[in-house]
Amino acid sequence: MKLIGFIPNFKVLYHFYMEKYKLVLRVILPSMLCAILIHITNISLEYSTLSFGLIIGLINWGGHKYKPLLGVLLSVLASFVSFIIAYLSFAVTGAIFSFMDGDSGSVFGLAISTSIIAPLLLFFSCTFVFKIPKTRLTKLVIIFSLIILVSQSYLHYYIDSLSIDFPNYKILKPYTIWQMVMALALQLLLNQIEVNKLRAKIK
Repeated sequence: MKLIGFIPNFKVLYHFYMEKYKLVLRVILPSMLCAILIHITNISLEYSTLSFGLIIGLINWGGHKYKPLLGVLLSVLASFVSFIIAYLSFAVTGAIFSFMDGDSGSVFGLAISTSIIAPLLLFFSCTFVFKIPKTRLTKLVIIFSLIILVSQSYLHYYIDSLSIDFPNYKILKPYTIWQMVMALALQLLLNQIEVNKLRAKIK
């Protein structure tokens, strides 16, 4: 009787872990694909924004507000438009902080444009493309993403200022890390209902 009762439990446990691993893979896969694509192809920044939108759009094929194909196109458009506006905003942010000594004004302005304006624009534009719940977790993910991006922006500037050739440092280009962080953040937002369901099962 114990053996008979164990078989259904084993099936439930197996299903639980398969569901868990599939969810984890769905969350981290876009970040991995973005990093691999940039490293292998050495694609330029402007084109990598298009590939970023394409990867996010395809991975979340069933999570669009509109028809999947249109959703993928809108995802690519949202990524590219966010990049263009953030790029143009550097003229403003750079001018605002031009009073700072040396390169500090340019560095600060660039950090604002790339690590705050660009991510916020992308998060905002994605709300028109994907079904993103407005929850406390959404706010926390956005805040932590901005903190990480600003920190890595200054970290790269500091490492570059040392003029030391760190092994494999160039592999982790600033926009590679940017895409990895943003892809992970978006996947957490888009899969937060599944994440919460899985957490409830664990409890």
